[in-house]
Amino acid sequence: HWVRFFFSLVQMCPPGLTAGFGVLPNGPLTAAVGGSVRFDTEVAPTETPFHTVIWTFVSGGKETPVVTATSQNKTSDGYQGRITLFIQTGSLELRKLALNDSGEYRLAIVTADGNSITGTTTLETLVPVSNVSLTASSTDLVEFNSTVRLSCSSLGSSISFRWMNDSAEILPSDRVQLSDKGATLTVAPVTRYDQRSFRCHVANVVSESSSNSVLLSVSYGPDDAHLDISPQQDYIEEGTNVVLSCSSDSRPAALFTWFVDGKDLSILASNLSLMNIRLHQSGNYSCRSFNAKTLRHKDSRISSTFVTQSTDHPIEGAALDVTCDGAGSIFFRQWKKGGSTLVPDERVTLRDKNRTLSFRAVVRSDSATYSCQISNPINEEEVAFSVLVNFGPDPVQITGPSQIQVKQTLTLTCSAASVPSATYTWTRLNHTAALHNESTHSGDYRCHLYNSVTSRFSTPITAVMVNHTGGVAVAEEPFTLNCHVSGEADLIQWLKNGHLVSADNTTVFDAENRTLTLSPAQPADAGQYQCQASNAVSNMTSIPYTLEVYYGPNTPMITAPSLALIGKHVLLNCSSSSHPPSVYKWSLNGTQVANTAEYLTGPLAFNMSGMYTCMAFNNVTGRNSTATHMLTVLAPVSMASITAAGAHPILNQMFSLTCETVGSVETITWMHHGAPLYPDGNTSLSLNNATLTFDPVLMSHNGNYTCEASNPLSGLTSENYALNVIHGPGVPNVTSPIVTVEGSSATLNCSALSYPASQYTWFFNGTPVANTSAYLASALSTNMSGTYTCMARNTITGDNSSADTVLTVLEKIKHVHIEVPVHPPVEGYSYMMTCNVSGPAYQVLWLKNGEPLITDARVVMSMDNRTVTLNELHRNDSGQYHCWAINPAQQLASPPHLLLVNYGPLSVAILGPDLSTSDLTISITCVADSRPQSEYEWFLNDVPSSVIGVGSIIQIPLLVSNYTCKATNPVTNVTMSHTKSLNPFGEYDSC
Repeated sequence: HWVRFFFSLVQMCPPGLTAGFGVLPNGPLTAAVGGSVRFDTEVAPTETPFHTVIWTFVSGGKETPVVTATSQNKTSDGYQGRITLFIQTGSLELRKLALNDSGEYRLAIVTADGNSITGTTTLETLVPVSNVSLTASSTDLVEFNSTVRLSCSSLGSSISFRWMNDSAEILPSDRVQLSDKGATLTVAPVTRYDQRSFRCHVANVVSESSSNSVLLSVSYGPDDAHLDISPQQDYIEEGTNVVLSCSSDSRPAALFTWFVDGKDLSILASNLSLMNIRLHQSGNYSCRSFNAKTLRHKDSRISSTFVTQSTDHPIEGAALDVTCDGAGSIFFRQWKKGGSTLVPDERVTLRDKNRTLSFRAVVRSDSATYSCQISNPINEEEVAFSVLVNFGPDPVQITGPSQIQVKQTLTLTCSAASVPSATYTWTRLNHTAALHNESTHSGDYRCHLYNSVTSRFSTPITAVMVNHTGGVAVAEEPFTLNCHVSGEADLIQWLKNGHLVSADNTTVFDAENRTLTLSPAQPADAGQYQCQASNAVSNMTSIPYTLEVYYGPNTPMITAPSLALIGKHVLLNCSSSSHPPSVYKWSLNGTQVANTAEYLTGPLAFNMSGMYTCMAFNNVTGRNSTATHMLTVLAPVSMASITAAGAHPILNQMFSLTCETVGSVETITWMHHGAPLYPDGNTSLSLNNATLTFDPVLMSHNGNYTCEASNPLSGLTSENYALNVIHGPGVPNVTSPIVTVEGSSATLNCSALSYPASQYTWFFNGTPVANTSAYLASALSTNMSGTYTCMARNTITGDNSSADTVLTVLEKIKHVHIEVPVHPPVEGYSYMMTCNVSGPAYQVLWLKNGEPLITDARVVMSMDNRTVTLNELHRNDSGQYHCWAINPAQQLASPPHLLLVNYGPLSVAILGPDLSTSDLTISITCVADSRPQSEYEWFLNDVPSSVIGVGSIIQIPLLVSNYTCKATNPVTNVTMSHTKSLNPFGEYDSC
């Protein structure tokens, strides 16, 4: 309401006010639905920003804010994302146009110095032209018989139609009519020239489009059959080959039959060949063309030649047409006058292929004998006729004495050229006595001539006057004007405002044109009328007669609103075309309320709704005419709120919302999430849209609803009504461990789709254990294994749903260790390791040096993986071994077992000698690859009994001798020896 107050303030405060003229472009602006429009102002940008810019939209008497710009911009609902405001000039761009954007747009600007600028323009949005199509009532047509109706349909608003025939525009004519605002083209009847491609072009201000083309097929003919002969000779010699050809313009092609002397030859062909012609084949040949589609035929032989004239009594100065025709194919026409060939000139012409002899204006010298000769290669005929031109009487000549003696005979001779001969009448001015009286015979004598064919007189006209019959001229009633002529008139003509009056449907003349009757008279007949009388010797026009046509009152036109709010004043204006002007009376529901053309009501009440009647009365014509106008008094919509009809909106049950209103509500519109709501398969509206029914209500119906109650003068939108559909519970979703170990805790969670949220109960083997969605089971024991059930319950619907889960509580794995044989592991021998587990183990895994143990043909596991057998131990089998005991709830590793494979001795060798520093002794060393370390013995000269030392290193004197080292593995009990010859004075040898 503050926007409306602002405009009122602008109108009341004249200082600094700028009129709206020229601020915005003159409307209406036009734009396409879905497009955009820009309202550019003529306001120059200023250095200081405007204080306020306001745009509003007015439609149906309701003003709606569009955007308000102060220190902040505020865009109204419905225009978010659709507008751009150019703040420096106040211009506005509106996008995504819809039909309901049509209306008046108002701009108000308050400048930084407090001045106000206002402007108004209008916008008309149009639906673009689309889906243009053309249909024909029929496309298979017959010339002169068929009528075709072409209908053009299109989507779009404010459209116009233009019809095209090939590339030319089609305009209405005597055969072509446009109807349905140009959407329908009717051709009646069709001709052969209508066989073309038709299309319609549809356009409005914002777009245009053309239809598909429709091709009409018009069957016609046959036209006159034309017969040709070859060879073309007047006489054919016997034995000659003669070919007769028959042709005729026709669609479809004509069929031809042949006749000789009227006898059917039963030959169906366009050519007739007469080979080696004989005398007996002489005769009159003709052909007949026939169209099997139009069922028409034409013959070629000339017969029944005749001449017709446009009039039997041609009168000098009038036109005359003489037509020469005959039945059959006419190839040639020749006209003769007085036996000689007629030569056309500017006045006498031949037209229609010499068929018609036309005299533009006959003269008396045209009287003669004429003939018309028609021919074709088969035969010829000639007919003679006479033309007699009627004329006169010409000006009269009287011969005789101007003086004579009494008793003498007076002879006066009157003559004038005339065809036919005129009749004569003698008169003496101002005297009625007989002509043979004596002295009384003196005076002025006149001779009167009259031609009964030309209807002409030889007496001059002395006076012409116009008057009327009856009272004043009243529209829609007959009115007659009379032409009074003193003298004999050959011709009487009527003039209106100086222009010749011709007869038509409402203008009627008597036989001699002496009366002009307007039947009936119309307002357009008013004007200056004159009658003009003439004969061969005179011409006179009457003084003007002013005709004033009284009419009306026509049906009054009432301008007034159809709707108004209670307490307001309404001005009703009545006008009617009438001469003289009408007087007016107003009545409401039969009771008179005013006697003026304008009626301003008092403050409106509901009982002032009704039919207002304006009666216009013409005091001269005595006629009256009435018009009615319905005025409905409305109360403003003051309340709109949504209430639920029923307890709860339960899924798949019927539920209704009602829009409660106060005021004169004509329209109720429902919105869902801000978008208009339309009935569908399970949503319906009551007859007045007041009740919205969901049958049944679904989850998709959730959301915010509003109802808008309105009449053309006011409207109100309710607060949001949040619809939450009561549903569920659905099948619960249970999350919990499947297996755990004794002594631990387990949390079982339960959730179900439901509104409102469900209440939950947990059961263990049918016994309730908790009433929460999450159930914590602590200090578990094996006897707590079993089925746990969650039941979700909706407290409103009373429905419940359950889901189960099975929890298994296992005994705890207490101890895991590796058991090995008591004998040491020796390379080449088998070795077995066993994983001993105390507790439930579903799986046993072996690791070597932290990596899974890989089995092969030498490394073999038992079926339950608890025993590993190493066949033919190898020193590479040495390493740290673990075994893991695993079940679904627990896994436990054994302490590590270090496996060292015993082997050797291998590769026994004696190293040295090394000279001693103390005396003349040497040191030699015995080495061997072995686990554990080998024990060494030394022998001299390979005598086992001669042990000279033990240990890996011995000191020996410088003697020439063979030294043997024996290495023994105390675990594998394997012994190996090596002998080395030592010569202190030469080289060393070993074996």
